[in-house]
Amino acid sequence: MKLPIFLKKYFEDTEFSKLDDKKNDTFIIARILKNGGLEAARWMMKHYTKKEVAKIVKRSEDLSAKSTNFWCLAIHIPRGEWYLKRPNLKIPNIPWPY
Repeated sequence: MKLPIFLKKYFEDTEFSKLDDKKNDTFIIARILKNGGLEAARWMMKHYTKKEVAKIVKRSEDLSAKSTNFWCLAIHIPRGEWYLKRPNLKIPNIPWPY
């Protein structure tokens, strides 16, 4: 199935017309998680299961800590399943300087 035209702005660096919602699901979900707006997020959550989205949230190294935290709270991923498993989200082992 072709993607809705309002998603085109998130895929300007790709051939949008060749993207397939099933074959390119990982890429599409990751891009929407990282750059998508409210309309894109709503489309993603209607079109893909929470399990599919959660898999990408847990795996993606492109998401910031803030985005990862938001999506984990939004789709109810338990903290132990993602926190501290990605190197960029580890708590630094530095004592508080104050």
